[in-house]
Order: sequence, then structure tokens, then C-alpha cells
Amino acid sequence: MGSVGQEIYRGIDAARNSVARETSVQVYDVNAGEAVAQYQRAVADGADIVIGPLDKESLADLLAQPQVLSKPLLSLNYLTNSRNIPGALYQFGLLPEDEAKQVAETTSTRGLRTAIVLAPASSWGDRIAGAFRAAYQAKGGQVINIQQFPDAPSNAYLQNVQNALAATQGRASMVFLAASPSQARLMRSLLAAQAPELPIYATSHIFSGRTNPGKDADLDGILYTEIPWVMEGLQSGTLNNSQFPRMFALGMDAFLIAKNLPSIARNPSTQVNGKTGNIRLAGNRQIQRTLLFATFVNGVPQAVGE
Repeated sequence: MGSVGQEIYRGIDAARNSVARETSVQVYDVNAGEAVAQYQRAVADGADIVIGPLDKESLADLLAQPQVLSKPLLSLNYLTNSRNIPGALYQFGLLPEDEAKQVAETTSTRGLRTAIVLAPASSWGDRIAGAFRAAYQAKGGQVINIQQFPDAPSNAYLQNVQNALAATQGRASMVFLAASPSQARLMRSLLAAQAPELPIYATSHIFSGRTNPGKDADLDGILYTEIPWVMEGLQSGTLNNSQFPRMFALGMDAFLIAKNLPSIARNPSTQVNGKTGNIRLAGNRQIQRTLLFATFVNGVPQAVGE
């Protein structure tokens, strides 16, 4: 089991110890090509529900033989193709598109109806920019300009920002930034110098999940989506105890969903206050999350009201 998988399992175990010690949890390592055999082994061993797999390849292997899915499967990833979903499959993960949609809906509700989108030139950047644009336009907003910047550090960032601002001719009311922490630090500094009046919104990807006030002071003022577990860890001073705090929270919520799946499946309007967000069951049995909003003050995230 890799380090990310170990962190997810630690979260599952922590949730079990907290709310349902009588529930037994068995771990099955899934190497390439073993997903079907391990699922069948888990069911033969008496599993009521199977959590995982984490990687899309193993999930695809399982869905290539949907007839084997005799017990509910709570995957820790999402399918790219959402057609022909087996009835036993529930999909859960830290989907960046959910966060982009939430930013779009929140900003348009706040009256910010014209946006610049800054995103890396990558498949991830395309996905998150596309999700923001679709949700923003559905709420009546207008994306005036989508500006891509190099995914690797580059001297082109200043030109990218200047191009985006020039293209909008002062009509933008906000910036949506899809970026890693290092990219966001550079972009926020450039935007602050070029257009200090424009509010910047982003997703949780701008924060590594480990406090570094010296570097993250460059993120001050950005409003972004964050999971409850990270905010709790910041308040208690325990955030840096975990290597991948969001993966730990994913494990906690996976256990919570698995434990409550019968009632969630019966009543899709049920909402669960999870550690990765407010959880509900959406179409195609996908689990969707609504996160908190936070901002950076002196390089440290702080929760903000809606």
C-alpha cells in the first residue's frame, strides 16, 4: 500500500474507532490487474460493502465485469465516462470540479458576474476551468477570458496575466484561479500588482495542506474552498501531524458514507456533515461535497462566512 493509501486507511480506522468500533475493517492490497479477484475475495470473506479502489485503472477493471459486483462498491475515484453505471457502484473522491462549481455558484450569487479564468495548460487545468465556466454561465455569469499559463514555472506568467487583463478591458469583476501552491503564489503577486481591486477565488489546490506562513503570505486575500478537516486541524494545531490531511479526511468520510449507505441510498436528500465537506448523493450515485470558504491571513488559512 502506497503512502496515500496508508493515509486513507488511517482515516478509515480513525472513523471506525470514533463511531463504530464494532465494525470490522479488512484491507486488501490491489496491484495492477488484481481488482476483480480482490473484490471477490472481500465478498467471499463476508464484506457488506467494499471501499475502493483508489486508481481509475483498477476501477475500470471492475466495471469491465459489472456482473461480479454483488455487494455495494464505494470507489475512491470517479469515472470519466458516466454512462452504464452499475447499480452497485457509488463514486466518491476529492473531485476538483465540485470545488470549481461551488466557487462559480457562490460568486455569481454574490453579484460577481464577469470573470477571468487563469488555469495551467494541462488536462487538470482544462477540467477545472471547464467546470467553472459551465457552472458560472448556468448561473448567468460571463467568462470574459480564459488564460492558460505554463504548467511548469515560467517567465511567461506576467505576460499571461497582462494578456488576460488587457482582453477584458476592465470589465472583469473577479478572477478564478486554478493553480498549485507555487503557481498561486506567483499569480496572486502579479494580480495584486496589476489589478489590486479584483477579488481572486480559487480551489483548495492552492494550499498544500501543511502550514508554511512564510511562503503562503503570498496567498493572502485569496478566497478558496477548503475541507472542514483542514480547518479543524489548523484550529487545534494538529494539521502538520498528517502528511496528506485531505486523504486522511477522505478515509474518514469513506467510512462514514459506507456505514450510512443504506439510508443515504434510500433518501438522496440526506446530507452528511463530513470531514471533506457537506456530503450528499447526486445523480449516477456520485457523492458530491460542499466545502467551506477560507482565506489567507498572514500566510495562514482562516474560515470566512458565506
